[in-house]
Amino acid sequence: MDAVWFGIKLAVGLVVGFAVIRFVIRSFYGLYCSLRFGNAGCTYQSGDAPGTPTGWLTRDVRNDDFVLWDIHANVALRCGDEDPPGTPWRVSNESLKQFLSLARQYNNFWKKA
Repeated sequence: MDAVWFGIKLAVGLVVGFAVIRFVIRSFYGLYCSLRFGNAGCTYQSGDAPGTPTGWLTRDVRNDDFVLWDIHANVALRCGDEDPPGTPWRVSNESLKQFLSLARQYNNFWKKA
């Protein structure tokens, strides 16, 4: 009977331990991502409405489009000011490095103004 009780305690301990480790790793990764995008001047947009992606949002200095880095698909999406409401976001060809560069350019543009 003691061996069964020991096995149950061991299993529960392993499950709790792995859950804590997963929580800590995900917390540090979230902090890393928020610092990386936040320092570039991006704001977080949660996609609560249907058809609205979740990710980090900034503007393009050249044509004033909204540019969003979708955190689920890991792609850059664009939407223009002239687009009518309900227009789906267009997939853009920017990499993450280019997206962060656009965000820094837009952030620096408004700091100078």
